[in-house]
Amino acid sequence: MATCKDCGCKDGQRGPIGPQGPKGDTGATGLQGAPGPQGPVGPSGLQGAKGDQGSSAYQVWLDDGNVGTETDFLNDLVGPQGPAGPAGSPGSGGVNGVNGVDGAQGPQGPNGDPGLSAYEIWLNQGNSGTEQDFLDSIAQSSLPTFSSWLPLPAQNSWTASILEYCTSGELVMIRGTVDKEFASPGGYIDDLITTLPAGLRPSQPQYFYANFKYASTTVNSFGSNDIWTIQVDTDGTIRIKFVGLVGLSGPTEIVTLNFSISLRGEL
Repeated sequence: MATCKDCGCKDGQRGPIGPQGPKGDTGATGLQGAPGPQGPVGPSGLQGAKGDQGSSAYQVWLDDGNVGTETDFLNDLVGPQGPAGPAGSPGSGGVNGVNGVDGAQGPQGPNGDPGLSAYEIWLNQGNSGTEQDFLDSIAQSSLPTFSSWLPLPAQNSWTASILEYCTSGELVMIRGTVDKEFASPGGYIDDLITTLPAGLRPSQPQYFYANFKYASTTVNSFGSNDIWTIQVDTDGTIRIKFVGLVGLSGPTEIVTLNFSISLRGEL
């Protein structure tokens, strides 16, 4: 029978438990384990006490040693104007807008003051004589040479014993003796007499006095408040303008007009 080498027991028998041995040395620290799952959110804490009110921006400005009103403070916030930036490149041209609708024609303005006739200008220069004397002096003077007198057609039922024009460059002379029957009494007449050819028309309307005579009375240009004027418009129309008819005495009256005028046409 064999015996245990250390305890001397015989083979097949366990001896009694021996006393506890002394505590061994502490072993080395093991590796850290993986983090555990996050726990639930805890309940909200109680609201803290209200803090002290902070200083305004204006008060902070004052505390920094500045002096002034709130307006001074606001003005102080604005810095100096910076330098002008470079000019931008020109934009592309926009599309032209649609033309607007023409407005309604306004009322006709009042007639301007009549201009002096060439004969009256000649008299004001110290000359004397009749209109024929004036026309004869033109032919004998050093004034530009005029063309031959050319006829103008009487229009709008006017009858003309003389109605013609002549030219010298852009200067146009017009003379006429015309008559027409009008209903009377009346207060205003605007009547077409004739029309100048293109190229002889003024750039602005021209006004001239016309001598007149009524057939049934002795009233004429020198004894009446009636006013007959000749108007030459930019479209070449020559019109008679009249205010009055105080000298007429019947249901109708034949009026004879005599005029000699000069103007500058647009050639």
